[in-house]
Amino acid sequence: MIEDYLNWTGNRQELILLIKLFERFDPKLYKMFSKQLGKVSSVNERRIQQFIDEQIIPKPDFEEKKYIYNSNHLVRYLCAIILRNKGYPLKIIKENLDANDFDFLKNEFVKGNTDDKFLHKQNFEHVDLPVRLKKLGRDEGKVLEINQKKFAVTPWFTVSINEKQLNKLVEKDIDTLTEALSNSLKSSIKKKK
Repeated sequence: MIEDYLNWTGNRQELILLIKLFERFDPKLYKMFSKQLGKVSSVNERRIQQFIDEQIIPKPDFEEKKYIYNSNHLVRYLCAIILRNKGYPLKIIKENLDANDFDFLKNEFVKGNTDDKFLHKQNFEHVDLPVRLKKLGRDEGKVLEINQKKFAVTPWFTVSINEKQLNKLVEKDIDTLTEALSNSLKSSIKKKK
């Protein structure tokens, strides 16, 4: 589909309409997923301006007193959305779009060829460790050191708890945890039957 628009030029409104055409063609690939809203959202003026401000897409050309966008703007926008949906921050997206040429972006990224193995080969190995840890669920972006206290109830049944949290518990909290563990064990036994 992108091949049909390699010689395209237009104003910002026409760029938005063209992006919306791609979004309708493949919403999972080209609409941006918002974690805050829990849903995908369509392109809008504000996002285009943000991507220009962040240098993810270049500033439009200024010809005959008009701002003109072209297929480079379209390709970089679509690539940025694909990568953003994979959890990459805008700074990393910009760096890696800059590191790859237009043909590579239009032939690979725009078509969704961006699995992690592929990205690693294409200059994404420098995504910093905190970003990768956050993608894996460690919100702090760093390894946390914790001290665990273990209770060996029987030789085959142990319970562990973070010592810092253990010191904060009151009797009511202990009753709640004990009840939750009891319910979970009973539920597991019922599932086996």
